[in-house]
Amino acid sequence: MKELTLTINHNNTIAAGYEKDDVVSTLLALHDAGYALEGPALAGWAVAHGWTSDNPAHLERYVAAINKGTRPRIRRAVRRDFVDFLRVKADEFLRAKADEPDVD
Repeated sequence: MKELTLTINHNNTIAAGYEKDDVVSTLLALHDAGYALEGPALAGWAVAHGWTSDNPAHLERYVAAINKGTRPRIRRAVRRDFVDFLRVKADEFLRAKADEPDVD
């Protein structure tokens, strides 16, 4: 979600255009890779991280549709290795956190 938040223009709706393509293709990639998508949790995270207007609600609706087996229409998708890319970034983050000294 952090990567997605960095890629979309928060002044635009995610109901159409490039932002929709980015959001839906990311959700589909995660779903296809076997990740469980929880709409209310993702929408809550989105609100807490600066998503505005109706975008968190759109996000939740996309997740509900995908979980029901629908594949919302998009014009372009994230790259095929996007989930692998995210896994590498997550591993790097966790390694960096593990290397930080404990401060008490």
